[in-house]
Amino acid sequence: MVGDGRTAFIQSLNWVPRHFASTRDHCIITEHPAEVREVASCFNADWDRRMFDGGESALLIWCNGNARMRLARFIDRAKHYLFLQNERFVDIWLLDRLFRARDRNVKIRIIAGPHSSLNGGKICEGGLGLHLLYCAGIKVRELKHPSPHSKMMLADGRRAVVGSINLTPGTLECRRDLAIEVDDIDIVTGIEEIFLEDWHNARRYDLSHKQVIRRLRKYAARTEPPNGVAGGMAG
Repeated sequence: MVGDGRTAFIQSLNWVPRHFASTRDHCIITEHPAEVREVASCFNADWDRRMFDGGESALLIWCNGNARMRLARFIDRAKHYLFLQNERFVDIWLLDRLFRARDRNVKIRIIAGPHSSLNGGKICEGGLGLHLLYCAGIKVRELKHPSPHSKMMLADGRRAVVGSINLTPGTLECRRDLAIEVDDIDIVTGIEEIFLEDWHNARRYDLSHKQVIRRLRKYAARTEPPNGVAGGMAG
């Protein structure tokens, strides 16, 4: 959203009642003229069905465009700790960046929604992505209230990324999504305080092999066609 060419809102929340009442979301409001112009330029390009260049020279983080590169760079620059909130951890390239950060002793904390929020095919991608992080020794907690919908990264108490970008190939390559990197200390400190409060209220995520297999079997049972229908799961 851009108002009067002076203000742009970059956010994770959708305009539905529950996202104002019961989910964890973030919104950055920028009045930086060049950033506002960039958001407006993208909107106008999309409106006119023209190409928009969200590449290396862009100020903001765009899907499709520079998002994977910019998010990877953000992770790579972390020296001490990374906090992340996202609904889905799927993109293998960015997961690899998190594993590399862990290998250089960056402390990583991840807040995600509970298994029950991974409906349909999301359990096959988001659930297994979290499972890989869990098996790598990265701390993952599940938060039920407020329901995590934010797409946020925070590094070393100095920098944060806020926007609408899920960490999935489909989002990064095929969708129009937007995020902004900020280093304003008041904003970053506020985001960190909220994350730590959510971390305190979250519980350890059971992402063991047994739990993931149980969830996958439950999903398979719900989606298996009735007896006699072709295409059912064997045995």
